[in-house]
Amino acid sequence: MLDSQLNVFIKFAKRFLAAVAVLLLLLLTILTIGFRVDLNPWRDSIVGIANDALPYHLALDGDMEARISLQPSVRLTDIRLAPQNDPESAMVSIGLVSAKVGVLPLLFNTVDIDHILAEDVAIRLERNGQGEANWEIAIDEAVSVQAGTNNSNQNPSETSGLPSNFELRIDQQVAVQTLSFVYIDQQDDIEFDGRMDNLTLSLDDQDDLIMNAVGVMQGTDWSVNAKTAFSQYLSGKPGSIEVEAMLDDARFAVTGQLNPAKGQDSHFALEISVSTEGVLETFAGSEVARLAPISVDSRVAIGVASLLLEDIDVQLADSDLSGRLEIRRGQPPEVSGNLFMNRLDFTPWLEEADKEASSEKASYEEAPFKEISAEGSEVENATNASEQQDDEPEEEVLPLNQLVYNWLNSAMVNLDMAIGETVGLPVSVSNTQFRVEMADGRLKAPLSVAIEGIELSGHWETTASERSIRSHAELSATNANIGPLMALLMDSSAQGQVDAFSLNVNSRGRSIARLIRNAHLQLQMKNGHLLVNNNEDWRVRTARASVGLAQNTEVFVDADLLAVPVEVMMQADPLIAMRRGKDWNLDLKVDSPAFTASAKGFVSESGLDEDSQFAIEMNAPKLGALSNWLGVKPTVAEPMRFRGNLHNQKASLGIRLAELVIGDSTGKLDIEWIRKEDGGLAKIVARLPKLDIDQLSGFIPEPETAEAAAGKENNSQSQDGFRLDVPLLADEIYIADADIDYRMDRLLVAGQTLRDLKFSGYIRGGRLNPSPLSAIYAGSYFYGDLALDMRNQSIESDFNLMVDRPDFGRMMTELGVIDDIDVTLDKASFNLKLRGKTIAELIKTIELEATLTGGRLGLNDASGNVSDVLLNTGTVSARPNLRTTLKMDGELKEMPVTFEVSFNPLSRLLTSRKNVNMQLSTHINEMSFMSYAMVNLPIERRRARLGLIFRTPSLTRLNPLLDVDMPPYGPVTVNGRFGMTPTGFEMAQSKITVGDSELEGQMVLNTQGKAELDIQLTAPSIQLNDFKTGDWTAWSSETDDNNVNTSETPEQLTPEGEEPSLLNAETLQRLNMDFRLDVDEVLSGEDQLGTGKLYLQLQDGDLSLNPLFIALPGGEINASGHLRAQPEGFAIGLKANVDRLDYGVLARRIDPHTKMQGDVSFRMDIETVAETPEDLFSHARGDFGFAVWPRDFEAGIIDLWAVGLATAVLPRLGPGDPSQLNCAVGTFQLEDGQMKDNVLMLDTSNMQVLGHSDIDFTDEKINLVLVPRAKTAQIFGLSLPVMVTGSFNDFGFGIPSGELIVTTTRFITSPVIAPLRWMLEQPLEENGSNLCTQMYNQSVQPPNK
Repeated sequence: MLDSQLNVFIKFAKRFLAAVAVLLLLLLTILTIGFRVDLNPWRDSIVGIANDALPYHLALDGDMEARISLQPSVRLTDIRLAPQNDPESAMVSIGLVSAKVGVLPLLFNTVDIDHILAEDVAIRLERNGQGEANWEIAIDEAVSVQAGTNNSNQNPSETSGLPSNFELRIDQQVAVQTLSFVYIDQQDDIEFDGRMDNLTLSLDDQDDLIMNAVGVMQGTDWSVNAKTAFSQYLSGKPGSIEVEAMLDDARFAVTGQLNPAKGQDSHFALEISVSTEGVLETFAGSEVARLAPISVDSRVAIGVASLLLEDIDVQLADSDLSGRLEIRRGQPPEVSGNLFMNRLDFTPWLEEADKEASSEKASYEEAPFKEISAEGSEVENATNASEQQDDEPEEEVLPLNQLVYNWLNSAMVNLDMAIGETVGLPVSVSNTQFRVEMADGRLKAPLSVAIEGIELSGHWETTASERSIRSHAELSATNANIGPLMALLMDSSAQGQVDAFSLNVNSRGRSIARLIRNAHLQLQMKNGHLLVNNNEDWRVRTARASVGLAQNTEVFVDADLLAVPVEVMMQADPLIAMRRGKDWNLDLKVDSPAFTASAKGFVSESGLDEDSQFAIEMNAPKLGALSNWLGVKPTVAEPMRFRGNLHNQKASLGIRLAELVIGDSTGKLDIEWIRKEDGGLAKIVARLPKLDIDQLSGFIPEPETAEAAAGKENNSQSQDGFRLDVPLLADEIYIADADIDYRMDRLLVAGQTLRDLKFSGYIRGGRLNPSPLSAIYAGSYFYGDLALDMRNQSIESDFNLMVDRPDFGRMMTELGVIDDIDVTLDKASFNLKLRGKTIAELIKTIELEATLTGGRLGLNDASGNVSDVLLNTGTVSARPNLRTTLKMDGELKEMPVTFEVSFNPLSRLLTSRKNVNMQLSTHINEMSFMSYAMVNLPIERRRARLGLIFRTPSLTRLNPLLDVDMPPYGPVTVNGRFGMTPTGFEMAQSKITVGDSELEGQMVLNTQGKAELDIQLTAPSIQLNDFKTGDWTAWSSETDDNNVNTSETPEQLTPEGEEPSLLNAETLQRLNMDFRLDVDEVLSGEDQLGTGKLYLQLQDGDLSLNPLFIALPGGEINASGHLRAQPEGFAIGLKANVDRLDYGVLARRIDPHTKMQGDVSFRMDIETVAETPEDLFSHARGDFGFAVWPRDFEAGIIDLWAVGLATAVLPRLGPGDPSQLNCAVGTFQLEDGQMKDNVLMLDTSNMQVLGHSDIDFTDEKINLVLVPRAKTAQIFGLSLPVMVTGSFNDFGFGIPSGELIVTTTRFITSPVIAPLRWMLEQPLEENGSNLCTQMYNQSVQPPNK
């Protein structure tokens, strides 16, 4: 039974198996042949199941069919995928999906794909204005989907996640044709589109998967080419991978080994390169685009839990970035590593910020300036800045930016970074180091950086959200070196430090450019000490600055600048306006006890070069308070102020001062620079009512002493304190073209005043062609031209000036050379040439040539009379290293005269006004006047001392000049030191040489009121032979009329061609004089007389002599007298006492060979009035007497009528008598020209003669009776009396009536009388000289000495 049951079961099994086999065969046949299944009837069921499983709404609107076979296939059309809350919209739409795969190869671990095809694919992702995205799913939907799918408790770490030992075979291809993509973000105003024209997957002969895709994204062509060992991946083995993607000229390449095995790392080489800005501009924004060209090279290792980038080498424009990064998987991911950038250039982002600012209306446009105070709060400023940033509109952000922001907010970062150099900022930034620590959307980084050499340390904190980034940094330093920073800000050398320095930075934005634009910097310094320009002491108590591209600029400084306390306050628009796009308004104020200043204006929206204007103003009540700034004396009490504006336009740059006051100098100044393609044109217009150079130079401290200056080898400073070695045209300055218009009402310089100074000219190509120049100086109008050549940083100038009818004397007076000189010229012309790069070189090469034509020179004598010198021609010459000379010739009283004045070289005169060697020479009528001196300019006439040398062959050469007949003394030389006194002139240390006689002493002339001349001379000896007068007389014998009228001029009293006598009424009234001459020894030829004195005094026309004294070997000459002009002649008084004078001295003066000798004594005291010397005794009254003791007498030597009379009478007294004249004595009394004798006696060796005289000087009549008497009685001796009668020039001899009888009686009685007399009388001495002496001494009362 068991067997039967078993057989039944076996049969059943066989039948069942056969049935199954048939069924399988049938099924296999059906599957092999295949059959079509229309899925449309099950559309709703399929869509329902799919919608239950998917978080999105699926719509299948087209045909649905399938083919069941061993290679099943499916074909769907019009597929839509939409959000659950908006099923009518299309997030993804597909026109056609077709797929066919093999089933049997799966039994052999082979994936056989016949084809997969998708056509007309459209993807549309949108985010609305509320931030809702159509691709986002609700949280509850996501949870349900997650719960429905996550029904396995398998630990994913226990599997590889990939099938093992599978192979891939693609019979035809996997392709996607015509895929379009659109991304729209209404919240961030972003729209992004692209398409993929074709994507194909295929296998090559090595069974490597080849992928090719091309398309367009944002209008840019792209392509992807990849080659992978996909079959090896399916079998769990590592395989190679090569991927290259191109987006325009941007290239992305990855090569390496992909290892799908569990726990194994994949290694790749990453290369990215972008050569131009275009693709970066499109996909990453302009701020990234400006980093082009970009290249990235790195080794990449991808593990199960991390991504490692090593040997990172990034080239960003001019920057290099290197280091390593590790990104570990997790929630959130962790980023660590270190990066170093050699150079970070902010220029691209600054330019991007400028572009953004130019296209927006920033909030500062309508915000007025806020007042800056010394107590301003930095916290308030920071708060206000943050509020302004919160109110700004959000800018466009690209998906790449959004991705970065999201990643920063979902990552933990621990990254060390260093930046070697940061460029593109206004200051130098280097050695930036920070450690980035980021978690929970907050970045914290300890930070250290060097800004212009200031080592700052602090921290940097950044918070990132989906909408914005906020960043804040606080940096500080103590005892900081701020010299380089201040040198940069002031463009001057500076060194120093501050006790505290801090810098705070706040910003907000969604891009680097926006962060820069919104950055708000707050800087503060306390207790700083600066040394600017090596010698300017600046002490800063407090300094604060608040600046930013989008915030108002505010600056406050409280400091002592060069010991001058100041408070500087500045308000200005945000810096972004200054960089581009808006008018940048600025208001600067400076308050100080010494001055106030302000500048207010704007830089135009087109930039600084367009239409920028500033109103400037400055007022300093006392300029001396700014002595440390301006280098003036602290005692200067004069003010300085100016008011005007600065303007900078596209075509020009200029400063216009409507008011300029410095001390007494005032004016207006307008300087404008006209921009041109070939360099530009400067226009300078000056209108100065007054410019007082003397006062301005007086503001400058006195230069060092000449002694100190002489100790320097290279003195580059003039004695006026001006630097002479400073280049006039610096290397960077080239004046190519300029228009100059200069007007000055008054220019005061070097004590001189120039009026109505005018100059205008045009400089072209560095050259000024002769241009008009004119001025009025010393009442004379100068006109001419000026030419300049300023090429090669050197100046070559050529002045040509002319003047008509210049008052040269006034010029000399105003120049301080000499006062009260009356010189006028008909015409003068000047040529001045200068060459050099510095003032010193100009002075060194100066050349001056002048021509003087015509004119007159008025010479004043001490009495105020004027003589004109008619000038003909003259020259002035000054050349390098040669003396400056002035030469002129002319006529004085029809006599040729020449003048020559010479000074130091003009170059030395302009640099040193001390120790000027001046020489003056004049030649006229064979006379020469020369003076020389070392003077300081300007010449102080009251202190000037001149060496004077005067030479003339004879004093008579002075006759035409003095209009008086001078004695013929000569040759004469006068040498002395001439100078001025408070009241006139003096000539000290004078030495006068007349022939061999030398006189020394001084002469003083007082010109206050009537001229007074004081001459005091001494001489060791005087040779009287040097003072011979010949036919010259001091008192003229000729008059035009017997009654002289002293009111008439000398020309009316003197015949034409002759000068009046020295003693005349007009001459005596010219001046008062006191003359004293003391002589140690008086010589007359070989005769030595003795000491002598000659004192003369002239006072108000009264000439007095007191005394004339000469000591004689046996006696003396002592005389005095006075002379005064009266209408009827001269009132004369004479007193004389001559004691035993050897008249041989006088004779030898007349005839040096004469042997005439003898003694004479003479006494006289008379008063008279005379018109001529011949009339001297005509009205005389007084007495005089004489005594003569001749030893050898020669008639004719002394030509006097009295001597001639004696010569004629003596032979008649004793005819045939050989006796010698022993002596003669006579004393007389004068009364109104009538002279009568008191005593008259002649003594010879044989007789004595007694006489009686009656002489009339008025009528020149003589009546003389001489009675001789023999000294011994004689028998029959005949001695006849002699009577002389007649005129002085024609007299006769006779015997007095009655005397003949007496004489006859004596003759007859002589035989009787003679013997008696022999017995009773003592005979008279043969020589009666003693008797003459006794009679002379007793009979004449000597005059008072």
